[in-house]
Amino acid sequence: MIITPLSVLSGEGVLPLEQAMSHLRLDDPANESSDVVAFRDAAIDWVEQHTGHSLQRRAFRWSGDAFAQAQDLLVRPLRSVIGVSYLVADNLVAVPAGGYRIAGDGIAALCAAPWPPVDGGVGCVQIDFEAGHDSNLPAPSALITAVKMLMAHLYRNREATSIGAAISEVPFGVSVLCQPYRSERV
Repeated sequence: MIITPLSVLSGEGVLPLEQAMSHLRLDDPANESSDVVAFRDAAIDWVEQHTGHSLQRRAFRWSGDAFAQAQDLLVRPLRSVIGVSYLVADNLVAVPAGGYRIAGDGIAALCAAPWPPVDGGVGCVQIDFEAGHDSNLPAPSALITAVKMLMAHLYRNREATSIGAAISEVPFGVSVLCQPYRSERV
């Protein structure tokens, strides 16, 4: 199974640059903005990958080799299903919208209409969907705080090597803040 974003994340929509700069308490923000943007976006990516939560609403494609009776799409929170299609004899066929239902953070076949048979193989089933937080469903403050903490850690430790300092993993507080939002991934 592969999950591919179909639209680009805008880190500005998750943590505006001005707020990121303020959190870092920079003396000369004008010379640091490109580094801060890179560290902010890296921190957002890490938190999203670690938790399965998209901190900004956007489109994704789930690709797999078969239908499951109930398919978890692994990106939270699921907002809508754009389309479901499958490969038969080298033709991509769309499943009618009435052929499935949203079930939690995934989709399921309707009891009266099981999933159609597929040829099998990587990517023969594709589910396009929207997931993520927005102004109507804001990202949990713990995840935004984790982004800020990780961004600050990356900013302070931005060199490839360090002399006289202990090498450390992702700060413990970041993991603790993310833990309640982690989902099991298959």
